[in-house]
Amino acid sequence: MGKKKHKKKQKKADAAAAEQAATHQPSPLHRVGQALLDQARSPAGRQLIATGLVAAATALAREANRAAKPAADAAVTASEPTPPPATPPVRPDVTAFAGLALSALDQFIQRKTPNDKT
Repeated sequence: MGKKKHKKKQKKADAAAAEQAATHQPSPLHRVGQALLDQARSPAGRQLIATGLVAAATALAREANRAAKPAADAAVTASEPTPPPATPPVRPDVTAFAGLALSALDQFIQRKTPNDKT
């Protein structure tokens, strides 16, 4: 088979595959996922996501304070003078999670949907 015939057949096959994909109905799981994304992109969905991120950040901060508090209590009970308390160690996984959450929230808020009013 010549190159031209092969290219023509390939183009026809690509066009048929594209047409078939266009007429193919999305799966129920895809439709549910799309509905959830539409809800999340609404102003109420954005507020819910922001509330969840704030709650997660509060829980992380509370946990960091609890981890630092026993060390401070132990220093107070000692009779000898102690140096000023050192800053608590920063866990890289918490810092990375907080950065990713803020980045995702910024990107999500920047998106506009046809239903959003400016």
